[in-house]
Amino acid sequence: MSTYEPLLNDLTPAFLTGQTDTHVLPVNVENPQAPRIHAQCLGAFMSMQQAAADDGIDLKIASGFRDYARQQAIWQRKCEATKTLAGEALDDALHAILRWSAMPGASRHHWGTDMDVYDPSALGDATLQLEPWEYAANGPMHPLYLWLQQHAQSFGFDWPYARDLGGVAVEPWHLSYRPLAQSFLAQMNRDVLLGAWQASPPARHDWLVTHVDSLLERYVQRVT
Repeated sequence: MSTYEPLLNDLTPAFLTGQTDTHVLPVNVENPQAPRIHAQCLGAFMSMQQAAADDGIDLKIASGFRDYARQQAIWQRKCEATKTLAGEALDDALHAILRWSAMPGASRHHWGTDMDVYDPSALGDATLQLEPWEYAANGPMHPLYLWLQQHAQSFGFDWPYARDLGGVAVEPWHLSYRPLAQSFLAQMNRDVLLGAWQASPPARHDWLVTHVDSLLERYVQRVT
């Protein structure tokens, strides 16, 4: 595996916070609506996908690149329930949201290196929930998870949330292309986030700004 040298456009705040999509391509060129990922990890993913298919696993992406506006909408919807809260109750509620949903501008999905994966052939008539039980023993995604444990790292992929470190909860469906993602993570800082929030303020903007340093460490930098 070659060492990745970050492109100039990959080092801009707009890229890091999901305000541009020039770096991503659809995983299926015949379907422009297909999930998109970073152009420089597309080959590695497709190779892993073929290897999985050879072993009877239908590896697909449920969610790839996600822009700032989409993450902001998710955050806004989840913050609706906090409208009447303040003080410690508000702190607890927002930290509970952050266990599962990133702040706008802070999602690794903005980079195109990270993706939520599943095996549609294992679902049957069920609907994918992206919950830990689906990937645990006896869950429909467990064979996929076991295959990825054996093979994902050989293609450059691993889990940024493999263990609970007190930040983002364990996400067995969330893969990251480490050769690129490590470079991008190193560029994330308070000024990048504050700039994005100033340009397009998310829900609970004042709370986010007040706690930006601790939030950055706990929910962005604290990965496995």
